[in-house]
Amino acid sequence: MVDNKNIKTHINEYHRLLEDMKAENINLLERFVAGTLNKKLPNSWSDYKQQLKHKHIKLSLIDLITHIII
Repeated sequence: MVDNKNIKTHINEYHRLLEDMKAENINLLERFVAGTLNKKLPNSWSDYKQQLKHKHIKLSLIDLITHIII
């Protein structure tokens, strides 16, 4: 992800990609999907990403998206 886009735009693009994969019967584990979104956040979110990593917080995709938007 790049820093010049709104975070909600990033999330919507990611969610569309996941929906396309589901339409093709490609199912991924929820923890993997949420972890990948966390890793793909823009560089400006590095403190946030490190905070989640070091606290060993395991969020579902919906919980992670909610947490990011808040």
